[in-house]
Amino acid sequence: MASPADTVLPSEHHNYRVIDSDDGSEEVEAHMEFMELAIQQASRAQPIETAFSVGSLLVHGRQIIATGYSRELPGNTHSAQCAIAKSKTATQSHM
Repeated sequence: MASPADTVLPSEHHNYRVIDSDDGSEEVEAHMEFMELAIQQASRAQPIETAFSVGSLLVHGRQIIATGYSRELPGNTHSAQCAIAKSKTATQSHM
């Protein structure tokens, strides 16, 4: 039987591998660091009673492309929307 670390979750365009958090690998450590950074981003969100505060990182390999948190940008924006919008702005400014 395959271990959880060997499990591949299919999606429409990609396969996602489940990472076993107990193996102590560098990959797991990087993911744990990213999760900590996402939690830090979430703590920057203005708290409101009707919604969670969420943090997001847009990552390529081990490079952070952009960060975001709930309600960071005007409107009732989700953290991922903010990270994506900021990555587009950063990409356009480097062209």
